[in-house]
Order: sequence, then structure tokens, then C-alpha cells
Amino acid sequence: MNKGHGCVTSCGLSVLVIAVSLGAYFGPRRLQQVQYQVAQGWGAFMSLYEIPIEELDAFVESFKVFERDHIDFYVNTTEDFESIKNYYRVLNRLCSLGNVEKMYIPPVIDPKVGVFENQLLYEHGFADGLSTGDGKKLLELGCGRGRISHTVASRTGSHVTAFNIDPTQLAIARKYATETGLLDKQLDFVEQNMNDVFPWPDNHFDGFYQVQAMTYAANLTAVFCEISRVLKPGAKMSVLDGVSKDNYNSSDPYHRNLLARTREVTGFGTVYHHEVWRKAVEDCGMKVVAHKDLSVGGKQGPLILQEMKHFSLVRHFVKFLTFVRILPHHLDLLLERFNRHIEAFVEMDEKEMLTTSWHIMAQKI
Repeated sequence: MNKGHGCVTSCGLSVLVIAVSLGAYFGPRRLQQVQYQVAQGWGAFMSLYEIPIEELDAFVESFKVFERDHIDFYVNTTEDFESIKNYYRVLNRLCSLGNVEKMYIPPVIDPKVGVFENQLLYEHGFADGLSTGDGKKLLELGCGRGRISHTVASRTGSHVTAFNIDPTQLAIARKYATETGLLDKQLDFVEQNMNDVFPWPDNHFDGFYQVQAMTYAANLTAVFCEISRVLKPGAKMSVLDGVSKDNYNSSDPYHRNLLARTREVTGFGTVYHHEVWRKAVEDCGMKVVAHKDLSVGGKQGPLILQEMKHFSLVRHFVKFLTFVRILPHHLDLLLERFNRHIEAFVEMDEKEMLTTSWHIMAQKI
């Protein structure tokens, strides 16, 4: 290691220490969890420090698909899906610098704790609500780095088959599952597009779940019908996703502008009203047993603001280090692009136009 690289490494470690300390301040967690976050954050930092220029350019370019101010998302399905893959290939590493390695803001179940703890509360809650246990088979859509998969498998004893469109994230998921001894025992990871026919037979799984991944469905009903097909009769399905609420008016230019800016922060695809989700589920032979915003008071604002403060402080520190040429400029660029327009997300949440914590629990008839 040369002297310059050693300096960058030391500064990178300083960034991570500050990031983790802030995360611990805003949401206390056990020592083991902090150690895990440091390890994941360090790996993500070094990966971002050494990011190939083509990946960086593709990430910045990918935001064009999220700037659309209409409810529908896709213009060209093939090209747009490539942009989504380019977006998540980098986003998963940026999220790992904070408390959102799982790439979602959870419902506010306990206002007294932070993002990480509320994620676990939500994940344990929906896992307990599915038909799970030893010998049961679950399917997960949009698994990302596989951390929710790991939590559910560990909690329930069930086998989880998880799929995603990004091979980069799947490789990370498999590596972690190998380290924990669950790969090929309780966890399998498959590269699969939700908009294609699933490669599993009818009546195969005992349960299904997904967390904030289905706004990329080209046809929401078609995806739910494919989920229903592979579920056994009586199997349960848990869905958490971003929906529009009654206060959003798609004919209002200001509302549409807010949505476009919020998309750049959340990475949403098509934003359907929550009743569209209900109808799609019911049209595919499933009975809806729960359909509501899980956040206390219907607001995620406290957790959004918590992460906003965290990444703002980290970004200012990185900005200083790039200004004095200790860190490369592209790290400041990445953090700025990652956090741009977060205030729009907060405003839509506060005005009850949109939420990312709408939960549906359904059962196949």
C-alpha cells in the first residue's frame, strides 16, 4: 500500500467511525450490531472509493428515469430496467454507509428507537404472521443484499428462496449467507426479473413477502397473479411498499413535481394508490386480511429526518476531505446525488400524499 492510499484509507475509516457513531446516537444498538455495521460500512466505503468510472457514470445517468413527474414509470421497459440495475448497483453500497443497508425506511412501529430497530420490529412482525417454521418454503421478491432474507430465515427456521435483478447484490447476499452458514441450507438467491414468468411450479411455496420492491412491476396485477400461482392454497403473503394516499392529486403540477423529486430519493417506480394494490391482490385470487399504513400516526417523518441528519453530517465531512484533496471528488458527488431532494420526501410524508410503509397481508383462497 502506498502512502497516499494509506492516507485515504485512514480518512475513510474516520468517516465510517463518525457514521457509525452518529447512527448509534440516533438509534442505540447492541455492540454486535455496531461491529457488523462497521464491517459492512468499511467494505462499502472501499468499494465506492475504487468504483470504476463507468459504474459512476451509469449511476448518475440512471437518475433520469426517476425524474418523471407522472404516476406511471416505464417509457422503454428494457432500457429503464437497465437504468434500475445501474442505480441499485451503487445505491446498495451508499446505503451501507448508514443505517439503511437494507435499502428501506421501515414503518415507525416504536417511535423511541431508530431505523435499524424498527426494521427488525417490522421484519419479525411480518415473519411471525406468515405460515413459517421448519420445513416451510418462503419466496422473497427484490431481496437486495439478502439481509432481510437472513433475518426471516433465522427467525422462522424456514427456507427462503430470494430473487433480485442485480447480480452484484446477489453476490454480496451469497457471500454473507456463506459466512453465516445458511447458504444452500436455509437460503438460496436467484437472479430473476419480477416481470417475467417465475421459474417455480404451481402451489410450491408456503409463504411470500417483499419489502419496497414492487413499484417496478410493469403490470402490478400480473405480478400478483404470478405470486398467487406459486403459492399453496391457504399460504399467506406480506407486502410493504410505497403507495400514494388520498391527499395526492396527480393533476396538480406541484404535487407531480414533488413526486418526481421524491422518486430521486426513494427510487420509486410506478406509484399506485393503495386501493389499486388491494384490487390487484383480490383480482388474483387472494383475500386481503390487512391493508393499512403501519407507521404510528401514518407518518415516517421521524425516521426519514433521522437518516437525513446522519447522511448530511457524513457528507459535510466527506466534502471537506475532498476539498483538501484527501478523498477523491467522486465520493462527494455520490453522497450529494444520493441525498438530493430528500426534503420532498419529507413533505409528501408530512402532507400524507405518499408513504413507503403501506402493508398488505393476504391469503391465497
